[in-house]
Amino acid sequence: MEAALRHQTCRTAPRPPPRRQEARRLREAIRLSGGFHVLVADLSGNPILASAVRLLVARTSLVVALFENGSGLACWHDDHAVFIDLVRRRRHRAAAAVMRHHLV
Repeated sequence: MEAALRHQTCRTAPRPPPRRQEARRLREAIRLSGGFHVLVADLSGNPILASAVRLLVARTSLVVALFENGSGLACWHDDHAVFIDLVRRRRHRAAAAVMRHHLV
């Protein structure tokens, strides 16, 4: 019953205008992407790299938020999924190549 009520509430709640939804999605994509990069840097065990990535994420997140139209965001998570899959399968050279391509 509670789930049905929640579903009904979501369906009847006013939806924000499309531009506001797009802006919200862009902010969320930037936040998640930045968090992914910081996590990978932290997992590297290299504190200098982790610190540098944190600074870079903060700066690039601002630039992307100001100038990105959202069309390029779809491929970000695809690269991340490929990278994770390669690391899981212990294909480290291929993962490094994907990472290099993604960052350049």
